[in-house]
Amino acid sequence: MENILRKNMVFIKIIKKGFWIKRKNYERASSNVVLVINGKDIILVDTGNLNEDKEIISALNIEGVRINSINIVINTHYHLDHISNNFLFKNAAIIASGIILKNGEFSKWDGKEMRITKDVSIMKTPGHTRDDCSVIVRSNKGIIAIVGDLIPSKDRINKKDPIAWNNKTLMKNRKRILKIADFIIPGHAPMFKVKKK
Repeated sequence: MENILRKNMVFIKIIKKGFWIKRKNYERASSNVVLVINGKDIILVDTGNLNEDKEIISALNIEGVRINSINIVINTHYHLDHISNNFLFKNAAIIASGIILKNGEFSKWDGKEMRITKDVSIMKTPGHTRDDCSVIVRSNKGIIAIVGDLIPSKDRINKKDPIAWNNKTLMKNRKRILKIADFIIPGHAPMFKVKKK
């Protein structure tokens, strides 16, 4: 795929499916891992949980992407089920809400939205945690929002988050994202189309 990068198109795919299993005595979770290619930039949004490194590398290989080619990793928030494989991407700038880590140096972005590439931007959407952010991708299908646990799955779109930092803020930011997005890639479930009222 790296040999056929499109100048005016965005490639987007969930390369590792997320899940969230809740049992009486325990929970298991891992985030979706989403590959976004826009021009020369190869982006990974969230990197999943521990012990998934081989699955992620294999999925990238299937797409024709070498691990060292990833130049941007975006974390929707800092929970371990979303960031545990960041270490794999040694050539990537790591971007999260308010922070950019590149070549061992930290910098801040303070605005509400930051353009990453021609068709990809990141915006702060706190609620699940105080540091949540969402990735907004402008594609030929419409606006695709990769939102992490702001919306963990389609069936939780109208439900409060039992572990939220602030449910009032979360619901406000959900509404904001749903207003602008045509499709949502949630934190732990398949992409879905937004029903417009």
